[in-house]
Amino acid sequence: MDTQFTNRALLALVAAAGMLVSTALTAESKGAFAVPQLKVNYGDLDLGTEQGVRALHRRLTAAAERVCPRTDGRVSAQDRAAAHECRKQALDGAVDQIGNADLAALHAATTARG
Repeated sequence: MDTQFTNRALLALVAAAGMLVSTALTAESKGAFAVPQLKVNYGDLDLGTEQGVRALHRRLTAAAERVCPRTDGRVSAQDRAAAHECRKQALDGAVDQIGNADLAALHAATTARG
């Protein structure tokens, strides 16, 4: 396991989600706002194993879903697309920031499947 990341809280969802959320919030409020942040802890995972990498990818996916705007049947197609892009960018950014080749490969394979 790469000890550099052990017990380190990941704030990878900030930049990507913040860009998309800031656009929506600025349009609504024209004032100051807090960029959503979510820590994803993974110090308990062994990223040297497939099981650990898959567990981290699930955690990051769940975090991206929590930090980005929710969509349901009552939102416009544009809002749905923006929320999807937020989740995609947040997850892509988190995977890039961690810098683990196995995680990146899993993420690429998952993204290719849709």
